Amino acid sequence: MIILEVKGDRGAEFSGDCSLQRGRGPEKRYRISGRVPAKYWLPAGVVRCSLEKANLNSRLLAILSKDGEVLLRQKGAPPLRWISVFSGSDKAKARGAASGARPLWQ
Repeated sequence: MIILEVKGDRGAEFSGDCSLQRGRGPEKRYRISGRVPAKYWLPAGVVRCSLEKANLNSRLLAILSKDGEVLLRQKGAPPLRWISVFSGSDKAKARGAASGARPLWQ
């Protein structure tokens, strides 16, 4: 189980999608949306999320954690619209980015 917390400017709106993968199975994509603060329990071993701020002037902080350990903290400050986070896997480290355009994951 991986936990995604979205913090920042109270009441700031966001939306996006998360791809969840369990074991060697296929990735499943889910849409999410909400207001800060928000918390999502994601039943997966590997998580990849892209979040879009509704207001360019708001600040967001995405935090991924697993088994009580913080894997990643990614800030999204103005004027950047997107935050991307990846929980990491057996073969790759956790990573994140903030960008002005929708990110493409490879």
